Order: sequence, then C-alpha cells, then structure tokens
Amino acid sequence: MANTKEPLLSHTIPERPWQVVGTDLFTWIEQNYIIIVDYSRYFKMERLHSCTATAVISVPERVISDNEWVSNAENCNNTEYAVAKKKLFEHLGLDKNDFQVTRMWPLIFEDQPAIIYVDLYVTSIINVNEKDQSLTTQVKTITAWPDSNMKWDKTLFCGMETFVAPKNMFWTPDIGIIESIKTEFGTKESPYVKLIHLGVIASSDILALTTACRMDLYRFPFDSHSCNITLQSTAYSIQEIRIIKFSDTTWITIQSKKTFHTQGEWELISINVTNSITNIIEVIEMDQLIYQITIKRRPLFYVINFMLPVFFFLVLDVMSFFIDGSGTDKLSFKVTLLLSISVFLLILNDTLPSTADKIPLIGIFCSVIFSLIGISLLETILVNFLKAKGAKKILVDTTATVPGQNVLLLSMGTLLSQRMRKTMKMTLIHTNLSSNQELFNVPFSKEKYILKFTFWLHGDDTGWVPDFEICNHTEYAAAKMNLFGHLGLDKNDFQITRMWPLLFENQPAVIYADLYVTSITDVNEKDQSLTTQVKMITVWPNSNMRWNYTMYCEMDSFVAPKNLFWTPDIGIIESIKTEFGTNESPYVKLFYHGFIASSDILTLTTACKMDLYKFPFDSHTCNITLQSTAYSSQEIRITKLTDAEWMTIQSKETFQNQGEWEFISINETNTVGKVLWLEMDQLMYQITIKRRPRLYVINLILPIFVFLVLDVMSFVIVGSGTDKLNFKMTLLLSISVFLLILNDTLPSTAEQIPLIGVYFSAVFILIGISILETILVNFLMTKGAERSSGNTRATVTDQDDGTLDLLKQILIRFQAITQQNQRAETSLCWTKVARIIDVTFLVLYIITIIVFLSMLGKRWFPE
Repeated sequence: MANTKEPLLSHTIPERPWQVVGTDLFTWIEQNYIIIVDYSRYFKMERLHSCTATAVISVPERVISDNEWVSNAENCNNTEYAVAKKKLFEHLGLDKNDFQVTRMWPLIFEDQPAIIYVDLYVTSIINVNEKDQSLTTQVKTITAWPDSNMKWDKTLFCGMETFVAPKNMFWTPDIGIIESIKTEFGTKESPYVKLIHLGVIASSDILALTTACRMDLYRFPFDSHSCNITLQSTAYSIQEIRIIKFSDTTWITIQSKKTFHTQGEWELISINVTNSITNIIEVIEMDQLIYQITIKRRPLFYVINFMLPVFFFLVLDVMSFFIDGSGTDKLSFKVTLLLSISVFLLILNDTLPSTADKIPLIGIFCSVIFSLIGISLLETILVNFLKAKGAKKILVDTTATVPGQNVLLLSMGTLLSQRMRKTMKMTLIHTNLSSNQELFNVPFSKEKYILKFTFWLHGDDTGWVPDFEICNHTEYAAAKMNLFGHLGLDKNDFQITRMWPLLFENQPAVIYADLYVTSITDVNEKDQSLTTQVKMITVWPNSNMRWNYTMYCEMDSFVAPKNLFWTPDIGIIESIKTEFGTNESPYVKLFYHGFIASSDILTLTTACKMDLYKFPFDSHTCNITLQSTAYSSQEIRITKLTDAEWMTIQSKETFQNQGEWEFISINETNTVGKVLWLEMDQLMYQITIKRRPRLYVINLILPIFVFLVLDVMSFVIVGSGTDKLNFKMTLLLSISVFLLILNDTLPSTAEQIPLIGVYFSAVFILIGISILETILVNFLMTKGAERSSGNTRATVTDQDDGTLDLLKQILIRFQAITQQNQRAETSLCWTKVARIIDVTFLVLYIITIIVFLSMLGKRWFPE
C-alpha cells in the first residue's frame, strides 16, 4: 500500500472544494487498483483482488476506518458533541448580531468572483399550456456557495464537518429565473441552510415553477419541446458571481427520471446544462446557467380520440358513393359527417394557439378533410340535379306522345321529380459626448450625463474591463473593505442609509426606469386584461452613496442589500395583480456617482381597453403607467432610461413565447396625473400587440363560409321539400354551435359589435330566411300537386261508370276533360308561381351575399 502526500498526476482533483474523500479505479500492468483520496491530507492506493461491487465498496470503507476518516460525533460522546456544537456556534459568531460578519456578501473583501454551484432536478411536469405557451414544473434546486466567514477546523469540534443554521443569518445568492412567470415553494421555504467546514453553505428548496416556453406545435400531437430555465443574478456582474453546474447533464437527467412523480401526457426526455453570458444595458455582463428541459408528448390519446375519428369520417364519405337510394339520403348522410367534423374543429381551436410561423399539421388534416367532404357534398348535389333534369326530359317526351293524359302525366312527372331531389444600439439618452445639445435641454440633464458616462466608462468593443486589473489582489480587497466603511454600511444608521437620499436637497429626485416585455402570458378578452412577463430596471440617485472611484482601485460599482436603502415607491396604475416571477431581488447595485440600480422580473396583470371590432385581425395598445404612490412631481420625476426603439429591439430578442399574440412595439410618454390637489409624475409605456389570425380563419371563418355556399347549392337539390328543409336545418344547427363558441370568446361591447359576430349572425339570418323561402315554395308546390291529384281521381271515376248509355258517356267524358284542363291550368299556375319565387329569391340571395361579403371585407381590411 502506498502512502504519500504527492498527488497522482493522472488524477484530476474535482472543482468542488467541499468534496473531502474521492475514489477512482484504474488498471496498471494488468492489475486493478483503487485510489482513495482525502484532499485535505493524502491519498492511498490499494490493489483490488476482485472487481465485484462488494470488493470495490469494502476497500474504501476499510481505509476510511483505518485512517480515522470519521465525521461528526464518532470521535466524541454525546456530552462532548453537544459542547462542541455550542463552541462552534460561538466560534462562527452566530450568537452575535454582527451584520458584517453574518449577512454581508462573504467574498466582499476578497479578490475573485464567488462561485455559485447549482443543481436543478425536474420531479414533475404539472401543466403544459399550449395557448399561453407556458410550462409548469415541480423542481428541486440545490445551491451551494462559499462563505469565507464560515470556516472551521473540524478536528477541534469532534470532527464536525457540517452545521445547520437559520438561513436569514447569512448572505444568500440572488439567483433569479429569467423565464419565470410564477414561482411558488412546493412546501414552506426552508428556513435553514447547511454549513460545511470548508467554508461552503448549501441550501435546498422544492419549487413549483411556471415559466414561459416557446413551443412549436407544428407536429402536434407528435411534438416535443425544449424549454429553458435560465438562472442569473439580478444584481451581481460576472466579475462578482459565477454560476456553475454542480453535477453533469447525464447525472441530472438520470436523477430527475428516478424521482419523476407524474406519468401523464408528457414524458421527460433530458436536461442539458450550458453556461452563457448576457449584457445588461450593453455594458454589464451577467453570468447565466441555462437548463434546457426537453419533454415529449405521449400522442396515443389524441390519435385514438381525435385523428382516427376524423379519418373514419373521411372513409365514410368515400363509402357514401356506394349508397343505393335516393340522392337526398346521400345528402343527409354527408351533411351529418360535415357537422361532426365541425365539432372537432372547435375542440382543436380551444387547444392550439394561432401561430404566425406554421399552421399545425393536425389543423391542416382536419381542415382538408372538412373541405373534401364539403366538395363531395357539392358534387352530390350537382349529380342529383343533373339526374333529375334527365329524368324530367324523358317524362316530358313521354307526355307529348299520349294525348288526353297530359294532366295525369304532368302530375306524375312533378311528383317523381320531387321524389328524386334532396378557421442601442441602445441609446441610454439621445446624446453623445461630442453633441449633447438635447442633453442640456432636458431638466436634470447633469444626472443623465453622469449616468451615461458611468455606464460607458469601462465599456468598449472588447467588453467590460474588471476593476481589480488596476490593483493587485491584496490592494483590491483592501479597497473593498475601505469602501464598505466609507459608505457607512457597517453601521446601523437609519438616516444615512434608509431615509430618502434627497430629503434635504432642493430639487426633485429623478427616477430612471426601463421596462422590457419578455412574454405575453395571457390576453383575456372577456375580462379586458393583459398578463405579461416584464423585466424592470430602475435607477435613482442617492447622494449619500458617492465615492471617488480613483481612490478605490477604480471601483465604480458595489452591490449591497436592498433593505439598507431608500427605494422609490413606483406603482402601476393599471395593475390588477403584480407578482415577482422569482423571489424579489434582495440586492441593489451602487454606482460611484451616487446612483442605485435595481432589476426585477415581474408578472403583471393589467387592465387594458381592447377594441375587438376587427377580431381576429385585431391589434391592441395596452398601457403600463408608472407613478409614485406618495411623492408629488415636486419631489420625484420619473423618466426613461433608454429610448423606445432600443426597448422594442431588446424585448423582441428576449421574447419567450410564440403563441397567439405577436409583440409589435413599446412606446413611452411622460404625463402628469392628479391626486386630489397634488400633481404626480407619470411614465406611460404603450405596449402594442397583434393577434395571429390563421387558426381562427381556418377553424371559424372558412367553415361558416362553406355552410353558406352549401345553402346556396341547396336550391338545386332535387327531391321533396322536407329533404331540402332537413338539409338547411342541419346547416343552421352547425352555425348555432359556432355562435355559442364565439359568445364564450368575445365580450359584450356597448360601442361596436365585432365584425366576426356580424359575419356569423348575418350568415345565420340568411340561412334562416332561405328556410322560410323553402317552406313557402314547398307550400305552393303542394297546392298544385293536390289539384292535379283531384283531376286524376275524377277522370278515373268517370271512366268506370258503365251504366250510362254511349251518348251520355261521350257528353260526360267531354265535360270531364274540359274541367280537367281548367284545373290543370290552375295547378300549373301554382307551380309556376313557386318556381318564379324560387329563382328570383336565389338571384337576390346570391347578390345579397356578394354585397355583404364585399362590405365586410372592406371593414376588416380597410387598407
């Protein structure tokens, strides 16, 4: 057995400083060896006589036992261990209310970034909302970070390697989730953290996350999606905090699948982890850790309950060509199939969002089958009409060759004919160092100039220049400590740190704000509300937080707890509900010229006045108005930090979802509101969004138009009047279903009825009038048929009277024929009137439809 303090060159020591004991297996000269490493002391190597699992495990156990690598209470009895715990508690300073020791950033006086290790395991997929483009998951997060104040020699405290303490006594990393819409703790937030003797703190939480996820539903229900969960500090730059994965991708995926709780519609495929760097206002670099969660839909339910029934309807339509019976039977069968597919289209409309990229294949599948059956229905009507015309021609020719039977044969021909018919470059301020005429025309431009100059001071084409490159590590650490004391953050001075910074100055405080839209979560037309995920950056002056950065190693920024400072009371006037996407950031960033910056991710539900007149070809402009809740315009002024064009570009670049709504632009204006007699400064952001209408056109507008075309074609149906009435009533019932769906979507409006409502209602009324006309025509045709039948019965009776003499029979026969001809003329008159009404109505009906659709199109598309 080897025993030396020199490390093996072939063995890579892990990055995690708290991993005390490690093992490795290797083969050398055809012999198997195991290495057990105690990174705080030395390593041991032993030959393995067997590669079985039992042998491999037993060697580390024996080595650890022989070398007294034991932890916690095994070196002490219970009494000694309890005393050691108390001593450690005092040794760490946890018995004191020392803010600097326990609650400030543990590496604040050190010369390198703090490495934050994170693991994220997906334990359940709770909900996938295709309409809102959001994913709700249950996750377990493990976070570990260094704390230089929490180190101890475990040999002095009964080998105690870990210690549990209240979380609120320590600095915790402000890790937020960029895509978060809503974050809730699965249970209560853990109030404790675990301290590790090497100067590391670990925390574990179970969260229910609702995050924005851009989903491509083109292959629904055979779709899979990759949703990101991006972890990023809200205040610390990459020079202060680095976020690193704790475990590799394979391990995270395996453990997530082992602990996965649900077996529903979605299957967890993999979790990939990558690091990235992002820029805040083009200058400050922030470290990001991106978890890419890949999920796949289980399609069996949709195949059985959706796709197969629609395909079966198509097969039935093909087989309907072999139906042996009257044409009206075939028409009734086909129109019932059309109504059935309409119901499936409505279900599909409720499931899938409208998308600007591609129409989902399942939508094309249903719409094409709907169109095919509709065309098949039109073909059936045309064929029946042509057959009836041919049959009528034969009957007319036959009638011409049989004198004296014209009335009877005409009546029979008419009856037979009737029986045969049936969806920045951000410009922080529009100024530059060479031309700042606009800068000095704006009130309080000096502050804007200083703010702009600071953001650009260390920014160039190569990126951010770290502060400590100007000093060595020791000097930079000392400068941080001196600045900490210079700003008075080591004291509990309420007036210096937490009162309004310009309370005793003679001008208003200028609050700079930027608002970026990263996701449109929901647009509720009925409630007239808009739910968005936004990122808000707020910058305000604090005259107490100034320093000469040349005296502190060119250090121009500093991060500190938010609760130490006065913060502006900026509220949102239109807000119905405001939630933090993740926990509110507990930190702010201080700038040397006396400015403080804060960044938050919010989920806003705001009231929005929507004009749905052009639905689904509508666009809306919703306002988010920022205003102080207490300070007047003489005390606080709110102005933009960057221009509208830059905010629009950045919002589009970070936009998370690709659902029904398209983000168009952000504009901002300054206004003044009044509360009683006080004037309050306001900054109004106007967010313009536009609906993607394709799915509504395919699933709502086109089916209604097809029903209208079918109603026009029904005028050439050859058959009894009841067959035509049944056909039209089925169309009317189908439109009624669409009207109910539309009623659930659109709100009642006192100003204008939405054009799609006018479209649906007008088609409904037109088909209703068409039904009334059909009833009238059928009544007239029936009257003519009754008179024709009476003439036939009279003729047959007279022919059977054999008791009269020959002369009398000839006279009676002559009189009967005369009466028959008179009644036949009356019958033909009723039939002729019915046909004139039918043809005239059809012409007027088509003209009305053309005029109506033309006027509707001009209103929908005025340009």
